[in-house]
Amino acid sequence: AEIDIDRRRAISRSHTATHLVHRAIRGALGESAAQAGSENSPGRFRFDFTAAGAVPPSVLRDVEDEVNQVLIDDLAVRAFVTPIDEARSMGAIALFGEKYGDEVRVVEVGDYSRELCGGTHVAHSGQLGLIKILGESSIGSGVRRVEALVGTDAFRYLARESVLVSQLTEQLKTRREDLPDRVAGLVSRLRDAEREDRKSVV
Repeated sequence: AEIDIDRRRAISRSHTATHLVHRAIRGALGESAAQAGSENSPGRFRFDFTAAGAVPPSVLRDVEDEVNQVLIDDLAVRAFVTPIDEARSMGAIALFGEKYGDEVRVVEVGDYSRELCGGTHVAHSGQLGLIKILGESSIGSGVRRVEALVGTDAFRYLARESVLVSQLTEQLKTRREDLPDRVAGLVSRLRDAEREDRKSVV
């Protein structure tokens, strides 16, 4: 067997990102927002958590901004083994439904995040580069899912979005900040025209 170093590093970035998003979401929604699952893939991750309802877009933006600030601060990521009582006294977050022994592995990102975890992580938060939250959705009663991109995948996504917006502003002869209203106006006029066509057919 041979370890795919590049893939492992990419998954490490995604894994550390889930810890940071978990911490930011708990800060925004309260401790009731507990982890209910996650998946870490190269360049992207999903994070499931308990919540009474949909998370407003403004909260998601705040979470994204907060996490990216942690990346800018380039906090050290440290993993260590300690007695479980000591970990709890430090405020380390335990995962849903897990059973732990007398000693546990703690992964902390500076003073920002501290969780019980046995997975692989980066050495510094700055190695993640960038996190871009794509959105959130319901996956069951009381459980929400956030999906996001990390590192180069996040940069590429934003680059494609920028090109798309530039093309639309050029075609519609409007400024970027006016684009939503311009598109909404066109859609409204199109719907009105379609209704008039249906009336004329009848």
